[in-house]
Amino acid sequence: MLTIVQTARVLRGLGLLMRLNPRGFEVLGATRGDAARSFWAAFVLLPLFVLYTGLEALERGPGLNLGLFGAVKIEHYVLGWVLYPVIMDFVSRLLDRRDAYYRWLTAYNWVQVPIMAAFLPLVLLAALGLAPADALTLLNGIVFLAMSIVLGFVARHGLFLPLSSTIGVVVLDLVVGEAVHGILAPLIDAMPSAVPGGA
Repeated sequence: MLTIVQTARVLRGLGLLMRLNPRGFEVLGATRGDAARSFWAAFVLLPLFVLYTGLEALERGPGLNLGLFGAVKIEHYVLGWVLYPVIMDFVSRLLDRRDAYYRWLTAYNWVQVPIMAAFLPLVLLAALGLAPADALTLLNGIVFLAMSIVLGFVARHGLFLPLSSTIGVVVLDLVVGEAVHGILAPLIDAMPSAVPGGA
């Protein structure tokens, strides 16, 4: 668990990073221990993951195998937190930026909290049918753009990259995320979504 002092430091560092202030990196830290502690972000976001999973399960209907569905979603969640950092360890070596890897990883993990939280209102609006599809698509695009800017800032100033490499790192993040989704989505889509023999 994070101490009160560590939590306050994380909140301060996140506030700076979300305002695109490089001082946030120094506040969050750049050691291996700082990077390890940053994976607490996955536990902070776990309630949102459970909410998103529950809403998706409800949308798929009462015939869904909840055990199998939950297992696949958990696997998706874990891979989402582990795979890209592992790949970036290798990429940082290729870019000769391995000495800044923990600096980048610490910030990258923590900024997932405000980024994922930003999508919550959109998910709830869609689930409750409180906004037209066109409006949700526009809002989702705006949040996605803001997310990309923040992740680009973290990549550029965390790893001290030129703009071209920064774009490549952000695109790689998106590609890895889509690859994980593409591998696991067919397993979920193959699950029944209605009671057999029902209407």
